[in-house]
Amino acid sequence: MQKHRKIIEQLLLETGIRIDGPDPWDIQVRDGRFFDRVLKDGSLGLGESYMEGWWDCPRIDEFICRLLKGNLEYEIKENLRTLLFYISARIFNRQSPARADIIARRHYDR
Repeated sequence: MQKHRKIIEQLLLETGIRIDGPDPWDIQVRDGRFFDRVLKDGSLGLGESYMEGWWDCPRIDEFICRLLKGNLEYEIKENLRTLLFYISARIFNRQSPARADIIARRHYDR
């Protein structure tokens, strides 16, 4: 998990965002699972982990603006280690669109 934190830290540093940093656009990570989730699920994992309270940011608008300006998708593709982790996470992810629909029905139909 520590290596995943370093990957995320490096990517965010290129946008001026720090993990647990002092600036209002820096994110405060409350749950260490955040790093794996973001590498595995990308922007969806980022949003879902925020909704689950795994991280917070006082100026989330500035945080998102910096992410978009930083073109992190390109940076991730250029970072082979990150790309390999991302690909393996996708391959071994049991979640599929069909399975997600089944799970959603079970969850929300209760």
